[in-house]
Amino acid sequence: MRTLESYSTNEMFKPDFATNKDELQRAKDQRISVAQKFEELSKPFTDINFPNVKFLATWHGTKAEVVDNITCNGYANLAKTDHGFYGKGIYTAFEASYCHAYSDNTLILNWLEMFSAYPVIPGDKKKLEGKGNFSNYDAHFVPVNKNGDVQPIGKDEFHEIVVFQNAACLPRYRVTVVPQFSEGISSSIRGDPTQIAQRSLELFEELQTLEESQAPKSDERDIYQERMEQILNRLDEQDSSF
Repeated sequence: MRTLESYSTNEMFKPDFATNKDELQRAKDQRISVAQKFEELSKPFTDINFPNVKFLATWHGTKAEVVDNITCNGYANLAKTDHGFYGKGIYTAFEASYCHAYSDNTLILNWLEMFSAYPVIPGDKKKLEGKGNFSNYDAHFVPVNKNGDVQPIGKDEFHEIVVFQNAACLPRYRVTVVPQFSEGISSSIRGDPTQIAQRSLELFEELQTLEESQAPKSDERDIYQERMEQILNRLDEQDSSF
């Protein structure tokens, strides 16, 4: 984190998308909107000791059989799902429901850290696909629709973040979505595993909202971790379909 913080005083790492002379003003305006969305999502996680480092709590959909390897060794940049439409890196997303489509009902909640995310807009796929980080950016921020196609702000439904070093993505919690019948589930969705699983994801996104409002500072992480574990235990005791 100290290394990333030091980038703020180094001109080599200064974002230049807003002043790029090779792009039309319309494209610049779109990038500015995407960058503003990224700032909006990351701001609640700001650490006062590292104000220029961007943190996000994001989700990754995976298979249960590989979770132990991920939590022990970190993520590997293998590009097995595809060769990386918006860069050959480690993909997570801000929304759990989006990542669920890439899982066997196994999700991981992660901490991401980065200095500067490249704001991706429609038309960028050709220059990013299958490649590493673009220019001097250490991440890519990609607003997408449900099909994973990049969208301008206003038409975006979900938000992918691509990082390129496994140290930038720390696995934090494993979440297994298990459809169950519960007294807390309305009769309108009782018996439909898909909708029950979706309710689980909605509840965990509420938990993620709590995480945003109580973003840990360096001297509060132990207290914060204990509080999060208490919330997870309480939800489990209430049989909320996890």
